[in-house]
Amino acid sequence: MLRYAAIGFALLALNGGLEAQNNHFIDHRGHHELTHWSLDQSISRYFSFIYLKTDSLLQQQSIRSDSTTAAINLRFGIAFREAFLHAARAYQQHDSIPKEWAFYFSDSSRHPFTYWMLGVHAHILGDMPSILARTLSPQELLHHRRPFRRLNQVFDAQTDWAIQQIINQHKRLNVWHRLSFGMDRIVAKHIVHRWRAKAFRRALRIHQNRAKFPRWEHKFKRTNKQLARIGKRIFRT
Repeated sequence: MLRYAAIGFALLALNGGLEAQNNHFIDHRGHHELTHWSLDQSISRYFSFIYLKTDSLLQQQSIRSDSTTAAINLRFGIAFREAFLHAARAYQQHDSIPKEWAFYFSDSSRHPFTYWMLGVHAHILGDMPSILARTLSPQELLHHRRPFRRLNQVFDAQTDWAIQQIINQHKRLNVWHRLSFGMDRIVAKHIVHRWRAKAFRRALRIHQNRAKFPRWEHKFKRTNKQLARIGKRIFRT
């Protein structure tokens, strides 16, 4: 009986610690700063708005995950969030903006959805590989490959939410969405999954000293320009 009681108390302590960690994630100053930027009039508000949704989904995912997976996902959630916040502060202060976010902040006349696309691209293929490689060893990175893939569920939910926001605001896109029988959601999720897989592979290549920066920079800039052109064609802005 004493042994079972001890196990029960240990589980309660673990759940209590994880709950406190989850609360810390939402109560973290970074989350409050995101809220501030989402209400600001600068172009930082667009990706802040979508990143607040990420925070909410990440917290929900952590509650359903085991303690180890939840801990590392929340840890990286804070690190990725801080990378965007650093860029937002630099833009406001007219300071040097990190190269991953320079294109996002280079034009203040784009459509909100274009900023969302550019922000997701900067977040996944810009910030994610370097942060993963900087904070995890090659062995740890491979060990956490499966939890990393599981987070595709979070990005899927976020993609659904983002698309719904757009089609609610633009009747023309709502018609196209219906005519495509929801294929726009499937394509968007496929792109995000591919980007995340590329980010993971690049993190491994960084560890192996096989990540060629000039080649990455060329592809990164080219994709940014493609996303901006797509935004102009769809929204005429």
